[in-house]
Amino acid sequence: MKKIAPCLAAVLCLLALWSAPERVHADIPKLPGTRITIPWEQFQEMLRPLREQPGDAAKPAGPAVSVESADYEFFAGREQVKITASFNITVTTGAWQFTPLVDSSLTLASFASGDAEDTVRLEDDAYQLFTKTPGARTVQLVLYAPGDFNRMENSYALHFLEQANTRHVTVIVPEANADITLDDAAESTIMQENGRTVLNAVPGASASVRVTWKRTPVLDNAAAKPQPRVTTVVSTWFHVLENELLGSASFNFDIRNTTLRTFKIILPAEVSVDGVTGAPQISDWKLKPENGAQTVLITLGEEAAGAAAVSIRFKKDLDAQQTRAPLPIPHARGVDRESGTVGVSAEDNLDISVAARDNLAPLDVSELDAPGALFGFKYSQTPASLSLDVHRYPRQETLDAIIDLAGYTSVMLEDGKLLTMCSYMLRNNTRPHLRLDLDARAEVWSAFVDNRPVKPTRNKDGLLLIPLPRGASQVSHRVELLYLQQKPAMKFRGRIPMDLPSPDIQTALVM
Repeated sequence: MKKIAPCLAAVLCLLALWSAPERVHADIPKLPGTRITIPWEQFQEMLRPLREQPGDAAKPAGPAVSVESADYEFFAGREQVKITASFNITVTTGAWQFTPLVDSSLTLASFASGDAEDTVRLEDDAYQLFTKTPGARTVQLVLYAPGDFNRMENSYALHFLEQANTRHVTVIVPEANADITLDDAAESTIMQENGRTVLNAVPGASASVRVTWKRTPVLDNAAAKPQPRVTTVVSTWFHVLENELLGSASFNFDIRNTTLRTFKIILPAEVSVDGVTGAPQISDWKLKPENGAQTVLITLGEEAAGAAAVSIRFKKDLDAQQTRAPLPIPHARGVDRESGTVGVSAEDNLDISVAARDNLAPLDVSELDAPGALFGFKYSQTPASLSLDVHRYPRQETLDAIIDLAGYTSVMLEDGKLLTMCSYMLRNNTRPHLRLDLDARAEVWSAFVDNRPVKPTRNKDGLLLIPLPRGASQVSHRVELLYLQQKPAMKFRGRIPMDLPSPDIQTALVM
């Protein structure tokens, strides 16, 4: 064995050299019968090129959480700065990971992620993303930086804690012709948009940038400054019930050369407000009584520039003994101009007519964005008023079900067995069952409703109950019942009583 080992090592060495001819020098002479003895470690090193394959080298592991891109929207208000930070993130591991995203000096208002398990925590002076589910998702944080930003020139330092591959910063100053700069910006563009100044920039590689904005100075000549102007278009809808009036109104504001966060809607004092919605989102609303009326004070979550929308729902009790019904048309306070439309609908047992109107012109109901309108009006001056005459008529009771056709077929056998098939074509609104006063001694063989088998039951009064479909009186349903009775055996002559079941639903025709 000791003699074979050196020979085997020599053969393997020669094979290694033959498999890598580029490593053999051309001047090495051939030595037939020569034995080579080398250390084992050196022999292992010579075999290593044969074991390794292309691409087998271990690749360095990438980061567990990769921030592909980061987008920051910087809204410069006068009392605070709002920063909306959006991150496109890829998670490559299933273990929990902490990833710092935003500086803790900001106040976090909301957090959203494409993965429900993600959370954000305040640790180590940063808002950190706590995540473990692999995959790509978008994470968004809305933050506020309170302060006095009402000066002519303001600045704020924005810190980047994430290691994003790309970043983008948008700075919005809700004023026209503002001067905005972003330190260390690789590229930037500035534009005017709906009375706002918007800067789009790609920051450099530094960990923070400083945003500086200068407002346009107020000119001494008031005529040279664009005057703030707020107008609104209102769409109001009323639906008249016997004892109640339901209403809704949508206000679409056009805001020029200023910003608004608070809106005022005037309604009569006897009106109850059910709800208020808006865009931008509403943060609060309340009622304030004043001078026999009430003001709905609506506060948005942020300053609105260019456009805003507010909708309110309200109701008012009506006196059933009175025919005159004034409609509470809401109006906006503090606007330069208001125009709108009014639509009226009513329950089908009410007869309504226009009793009085002021500052309202007739409008074709086809121009209203709602079906079922009986009257339509438009106005361009305020206040607009409308009163109706309402006449109430009692509703007539109608059948909750009717049998259009009832048919009976009986077969009598010699031994007295009587087999009867009952067939009903009926329409039903609310009846849960068809009740039949079938003889308690009768043996029910089968029951079908629209060709589907059902199981009849009997109530405490002994009536047979067959379940019925409900809710579509214009649709006919077929009910079939087959039962067996024992009668006296047949003779050459005689009479046999035919006690057919009687339904509890009115029948139009029997065959």
